[in-house]
Amino acid sequence: MRARYGCTGVSLRQHNEPDGNQTVWHFHQHIIARWPDDHLTAEDRATRYPSADERRMYADLLRLDGPVVLGVE
Repeated sequence: MRARYGCTGVSLRQHNEPDGNQTVWHFHQHIIARWPDDHLTAEDRATRYPSADERRMYADLLRLDGPVVLGVE
């Protein structure tokens, strides 16, 4: 992720059960690329969520490396 996106860090988030906006219980982990001053925290009203096209671009970049990105050989 760091090599493909050029990010300087990562954050992990997990959202479970109805109050975490989960309708079907399962485990999943969000891996979020981080940059200085990226305004990720909920208190920061300047947070901008990427569009579907931006998210698709990032997903396509990760697919270039395949499962090795997640440490699976």
